Amino acid sequence: MSFIYGSWNIQNLSENHIGKMAWVDVRVQWAIADIMLDNEVALMGAMEVTLTTGGEHACNQIKNSINARVKEKGLSASKYAVKVSERNVDESDTESRKADKYAVFFDTTKFSISHLKVIHGFSFRDRQPLYYKATTTGGRVIESHLWHAPNPSNMKKSSKKELESLNLAIAANTGPYHIMSGDFNMATTSPGFDQFKTLGFNSVLPGSPTMLSVENTFQTQANLLLSLGHKPAESVMKDLMMGKSYDNILVKGMTISKSVPLNIGWLYFSRKYKYELTPTTDRDDLIIKMSGSLTKARILSDHCPVFGLIN
Repeated sequence: MSFIYGSWNIQNLSENHIGKMAWVDVRVQWAIADIMLDNEVALMGAMEVTLTTGGEHACNQIKNSINARVKEKGLSASKYAVKVSERNVDESDTESRKADKYAVFFDTTKFSISHLKVIHGFSFRDRQPLYYKATTTGGRVIESHLWHAPNPSNMKKSSKKELESLNLAIAANTGPYHIMSGDFNMATTSPGFDQFKTLGFNSVLPGSPTMLSVENTFQTQANLLLSLGHKPAESVMKDLMMGKSYDNILVKGMTISKSVPLNIGWLYFSRKYKYELTPTTDRDDLIIKMSGSLTKARILSDHCPVFGLIN
């Protein structure tokens, strides 16, 4: 069975967050639902679910919004559910303040989810990965790890130890089919990820930016191009809206294609202004509006979702 898998760090996922306005007239919970359905996502791992009961309630409200949209669109064959994990750093841990939870959204007509648990017993500095089994209606069992890695400064200090711990955790599960995804807080082109190749994993987004750029950085880069007399094409302007390369999907025993991070900055911009970029477009006006779109898109998240077609 082919399906679209998604991985998304949705910043501070809580009831307060999903109630904010994301697009011009659409709240965050509906924006997330629309993005999932527009990209035909059947299974998605989400990160940064807050620890309060509001975090789990937010996930259930998003699930309800997805099913409402399914009904509106006449997609009667689909019905979505969500499972939320325990906290990923123990309360007794000195790094407990960095804890959050994971959520797995899935189309119940295509998948069942079992064995969902945060992994303990390995030497992770703070946040530990989630493990679960996704079983297709055809009976294929896909072992999955989802990881919101320690913050970038911690990963810079101890990435070798962190990745070795992840490797050991994955190696403990020997099934033929496997998905590993998440916000790794470092580029998956880094040498430390080579060890996963020996386990049979393929990286789907080698070096592709997955986070929104900072507004000031975007403005500086765009204005530099203009000062050099360039009229940047749409593809260039889109690229300038993207920043670091922290998110990825890796698979074993399967193939993955058509995987791209969804540029939510450009998505907001195109919906808000319905812009058609041409050689005669006023670039100064464009930069102002695109920079403002980055600010607005960050209401949804600072990370862009990553999707891939898995066979």
